[in-house]
Amino acid sequence: MRIAICEDDKIQAGTLEHLLDDRLRETECEAEVDVYFGVDDIKRELNNKHYDAYFLDIELGADNGVELAKNIKQSDINSIVVFTTSHTDYMAEAFDVHAFNYIEPVTMQKVDKIVTQLEEVINSRDDKLIFRCNRELVSTYYDDIVYMESSKRIINLITTNMEYQFYGKINDVYNELPELIFGKTRSGCIVNYRYVSRVDKSNVWCRRGVDGKEIRLDLGRGRYNDFMTDYTSYITSERGKSRRLW
Repeated sequence: MRIAICEDDKIQAGTLEHLLDDRLRETECEAEVDVYFGVDDIKRELNNKHYDAYFLDIELGADNGVELAKNIKQSDINSIVVFTTSHTDYMAEAFDVHAFNYIEPVTMQKVDKIVTQLEEVINSRDDKLIFRCNRELVSTYYDDIVYMESSKRIINLITTNMEYQFYGKINDVYNELPELIFGKTRSGCIVNYRYVSRVDKSNVWCRRGVDGKEIRLDLGRGRYNDFMTDYTSYITSERGKSRRLW
C-alpha cells in the first residue's frame, strides 16, 4: 500500500507518518509512506508516482486540500482521500470529492481503523469480469465498468476508457457480478452505482469520469423504488463511501 501525506505542519505530518508506519508494519504486503509539506511539492511528484491513498490537510497555507483532492481525482479516479482535519467552511466542497474518511484528532485508534478499511477496499480492487471479445479473452476490473447494455444478445460494455462488444446473456453476466455494486435500470441494462450522478423517475444518469458528460440510461417502468433502495444501500456502505464519485 502506498500512502501520501500532504500537511504543512511538520509536527502533525511527523505524528501521522509515525502512526501509519507503525500500523502498516503489521500488514503482510509492502507499504510506503511519503510526506509532502505543500501542494506544489506533491503535484510535482504526481506526474511520476501513484498512491493508493492520500491523507490531506484541508488548510495548506495559501492552498486548500479540497482543491488538491479534486485535482488528484481527475488524474486518478480510483484514488482514496482521507482529510486529516474537518473544517466546516469546506464541508460542502469536501462532500463533492467523497472523502473516504476524516481523522481528527490523529490517534492510533483512528489510524488503525482507517488503515483496516483501506486494506479491505484495496484488496477488493483485483476483482475482474472476464469475457471473450473478438476471439480473445478480456478482463476488466469491476471498478472500471460504467455500464452495460444488451441488444439481441450483443452486450455493449462501457468502461471509463474503453468500449467492448461480446456475445452473451446480460442476466448471466448480472448474476456473476458482486452484490451491491451494480444495479439493473431495466431488463437489458446494468449500471455501476459508483458512476451514477443522479436519478429521476424515468432515467438514471451516469458519467465515465469526473469531467465526463452525463449519459442517460432508461429506467424501466416500476423500477424506481427498487433501484433507489439498492442504490441507497450502496452509497451508505463502506465500499460506496470510498468509491462513489459524485
